[in-house]
Amino acid sequence: MQVSQIMRKAMVIEDTVTVKEAAMMMSRNNTGSLIIIQENKIKGIITERDILKNISNLTSKVSKIMTKKVVTINPEAQIDHAKKVMLS
Repeated sequence: MQVSQIMRKAMVIEDTVTVKEAAMMMSRNNTGSLIIIQENKIKGIITERDILKNISNLTSKVSKIMTKKVVTINPEAQIDHAKKVMLS
């Protein structure tokens, strides 16, 4: 089975969005993470956990709290390979 057979479309936001706005988008769209882009390039990811750890900084930009090292995988990769990548 390929990754493309089980993946969902990622939600994307710009790095100028506030943490509060990101949390509201996650809630409205029932998702636990958002991909942050700048000039059509992935710059980071923000998750529910990131928001909870920074609950006192809701007016900050997501670029201040996002995880900058984003690991990606080809949609045609096999699920077993994706599992290995995630566990490494």
